[in-house]
Amino acid sequence: MTDLLLDPAPSVHVLEVTGGRWTGKSTLLARLADEAEERGWRVAVGRAAVQPSSARPPFGLFLGVMDDLLTRGGVETREEGQEEWARRAFDGLLGLGEGTAELRDDPVLRYQNFRTVRGLLEEAASSRGLLLVLDDVHWADEGSLELLEHLVRHPPRGTVLLALAHRPRQSSLQLHTVLNEVVRDGQARRVAPPRLSAEEAGALLPEDISRVQSSLLLEESDHNPGLLKAFAAMRLPLHPQWPSRTNLPVEALAEVLRDFHALSPLGWRVARAAAILDEPFSLNVLQAVSQVDDEELHTAIDELAGQDIFEADANARHLRFSNSLLRAAAHQSAGPGWLLGAHARAARLLARQRTDDVRLAEHLQFQIAGEDSRTSRLLLDAAAGHRWTDAMDACAWAETALTIGDSGGDEAWATTVLGSALALSGQLGRSLEVLQRVGGSAASHAHAVEALLWTAWARRMLGEADVAERELATAVRSAPGLGPVERAELLADWVSCTLHLDRPVPAEPVAELLGLVEALPTGEQVRVHALSAMAGLRESGGTVARARAQTEAAARLLAPLRDDDLVEHLDGLIWLARAEAELKRPEVAIGHLERGLSMAEGRRFHSVVPLFAGALARVESGVGDPHGAVRHASVAVAAARRTDSPYLRERSEGIHAALASGPGRSGIGRFTVLGGEVAAADALDVLSKRELQIAVLVSNGRTNSQIARALVVSQKTVETHLGRIFKKLAVASRAEVAACVGRSYDHRDPLSRTGVDARTGLSSRAVS
Repeated sequence: MTDLLLDPAPSVHVLEVTGGRWTGKSTLLARLADEAEERGWRVAVGRAAVQPSSARPPFGLFLGVMDDLLTRGGVETREEGQEEWARRAFDGLLGLGEGTAELRDDPVLRYQNFRTVRGLLEEAASSRGLLLVLDDVHWADEGSLELLEHLVRHPPRGTVLLALAHRPRQSSLQLHTVLNEVVRDGQARRVAPPRLSAEEAGALLPEDISRVQSSLLLEESDHNPGLLKAFAAMRLPLHPQWPSRTNLPVEALAEVLRDFHALSPLGWRVARAAAILDEPFSLNVLQAVSQVDDEELHTAIDELAGQDIFEADANARHLRFSNSLLRAAAHQSAGPGWLLGAHARAARLLARQRTDDVRLAEHLQFQIAGEDSRTSRLLLDAAAGHRWTDAMDACAWAETALTIGDSGGDEAWATTVLGSALALSGQLGRSLEVLQRVGGSAASHAHAVEALLWTAWARRMLGEADVAERELATAVRSAPGLGPVERAELLADWVSCTLHLDRPVPAEPVAELLGLVEALPTGEQVRVHALSAMAGLRESGGTVARARAQTEAAARLLAPLRDDDLVEHLDGLIWLARAEAELKRPEVAIGHLERGLSMAEGRRFHSVVPLFAGALARVESGVGDPHGAVRHASVAVAAARRTDSPYLRERSEGIHAALASGPGRSGIGRFTVLGGEVAAADALDVLSKRELQIAVLVSNGRTNSQIARALVVSQKTVETHLGRIFKKLAVASRAEVAACVGRSYDHRDPLSRTGVDARTGLSSRAVS
């Protein structure tokens, strides 16, 4: 593209680069300047100052240009004293030096000085050509715009190309008028930075952002590279309403705040007040929070709209920030004391307007500690519903609620709300500490069951699934007075824990679950059918036909479900995907996993993301998509590191290491899909002799107790070895282990190295 820009038609002497903020205008100008210098052109660069109009230096847009031309040997003087006159003429424009004020104010002398500057540019271009780069022209002072207009209407002779960039929505009518005329007359060319393609966007994004999230970031940024990079740094797009959710990285914050440097103190105040409010802003709330009168409010709105920080409808009745990055920067730049007061003012006004609890909770979370039962209860109500929308918000609200007041007499409910939000957000150790308090309180059956279910989830994610399984089994067998839904939830979690431990699932709980399925919400029905399918596949000689029937029943129920109806049952989506993969339908599995991953990432379920991302990596590796597999393994690692679980981190890092090792290196070559594609022939080389024996016996359909009897070891020892096998092979099921063994045995006889009998999996010593 730069070749075209530097080889314009003979009549073109102006290149106008237009676009919104952060669209790549400055990058395009920099590429143009580099190309010009490579061709031997002189390049002079000027940039307007980002300051309030009253503080902008006169002719500030051209200060850098004159510095380049006068102090860096840019002018080849043909007559003695010409450079001195050029300096004096420009000093006159600036009002510098003795006796120059009249030069600045006299229109005739001012025009003569403009001509002198034009001559200076002609001298600079006389032998090689000159590229004059002017950036951020929308912030130019009045004098700079007058000089620019002169140069556009009376272009310097010779090879001079004036390239300028500006934001049309912030530029003056004077600049638009002049540029429109020269574009219409064919003396200027108007271009915009090319729209960011999906491939270019991918190059800007770190590898630990999922494919679904990458598409979302690109869509939310509207292909704007500046917005995309900021979103990528935070791993998610900014929430359109609540800028306090995620702080901008320091580099992004500094860049965004450049746009605020031109604001007056009044503009700053109103922008910060708007940043804590719901969009579009209610003008009466905006006025109350910013503490300004009518005239000040209208003045500030004009200023913020003029700087393209606010957008307004035709009647100026509905206002919003031009983009979420500006909103977040305004919020983040405010001091903590000011925010406390502003949120308190907003909360008081919105409470009188009877707004919904979630909107009010965003302000009440800044409440200063003190006894306030009503506020505490409101925050807890908001957190209870909002934990499925954003786990981190729910944590903040619940913790604030328990800090500033009591729970309204329902301690078990309040504790369960906080514990569940902590578990979803990845604070699993704290979640366990909180939830264990429910058992010692006068909790109802419903709260006790919910607390037990969340405790089981936290234990599983901390690598204590065996403890969770025992607790759930005990509850199922001994808890009195359970309703069908509560009993089904306990049974489902029990089966899920057993599957997680790769143990055979007793037939009784699965059968009972299926008998209760009609009493459950649709999302939980999907989970029950998925668990039943996986339980069938895990049985010795499992029935594929039954598993397929269960996955098809789950798929029928799943198809019409909205994400909001499914989000409380994501564990079922994991098991459904794994069942589909083991049934050799990886494309279906990938669809389920991408849907679940998108929900978990968008709602900041940090303890859930590693499960979906890791499973997706395995399936993608099995279908021959190594790039996608490594990307999602990186996603799993990044998410696991945002939790306090060594188990999740170790598991995710193991998957990533196995995939990153690649074919022919240590670790697994072609990663084993969940019951689908095969591992490389040397995959089993990572196993010890005993582990290899157990792997072969697993592939022959032996249960853990049968393996223990055959090897004369305890069942616990078999389970320990099996856990190590899963980790080394980076697999998650017995079926995957069997696939590894089967494929390896097909390629060569890896079992001969340890004297293991390929038929029995036993060494000659063990057989004897």
